[in-house]
Amino acid sequence: MEPAQPAQDSFLLSLASGSTTFPMVLQLPQPAAHQPHSSNSSKVKPQLEKKVHKTYPVFVAKKYRYLENIVGASHYLIKVSVSNPAHECVHLYVVQVVLPPPVDSELTKYQLNKTEDDPLVPI
Repeated sequence: MEPAQPAQDSFLLSLASGSTTFPMVLQLPQPAAHQPHSSNSSKVKPQLEKKVHKTYPVFVAKKYRYLENIVGASHYLIKVSVSNPAHECVHLYVVQVVLPPPVDSELTKYQLNKTEDDPLVPI
């Protein structure tokens, strides 16, 4: 019997360099209780706050989706709670370069005014 594979779905990713699209495999949402997802969200918190001109006293990763490693970088979609209780969320698209020299996680896209119940889908 073959080992179980993580649940996943596919979509097309259009790279910023042009109209080239690549088929991607995106894992289904997982709890974000473990590294590196919680760490990635805290590293991009200042980036989001600067872009939206707002501070978030609450910033807790709830769920994440991992995209395949693309061109030497790991890509994540992360749902982050920004309120207490955790009804208001933001969705983050975070890229973490894994080729040497390592680079801090970068917030490339985001969606505001999300809720706990909003699906975590490609941005």
